[in-house]
Amino acid sequence: MSIARIPVEKLNVPTQDVEEKIIELYRRGYSQRAIEKLLGISRKTIRRVLLRHGVEIRVHYKKLDWSKRETIAYLLGVLLGDGYVREGR
Repeated sequence: MSIARIPVEKLNVPTQDVEEKIIELYRRGYSQRAIEKLLGISRKTIRRVLLRHGVEIRVHYKKLDWSKRETIAYLLGVLLGDGYVREGR
């Protein structure tokens, strides 16, 4: 029993030119989703290309700024408590 070889083009392996285009677009600020729509390549493949070339993946959320801990603690206390705030306490 022999196994037929599948041509590389059929495996959805992006060419060097396509990989360079993915990296260029991502560095210009395009999201993985936008690149997916532009080039017709899955986001999984796009992410794999970016990681293979050492490109730092952007996150779509911002980390909480812990420099204002007292304010955050106060607001959490109000939200998780009954919401009652009285002057002078």
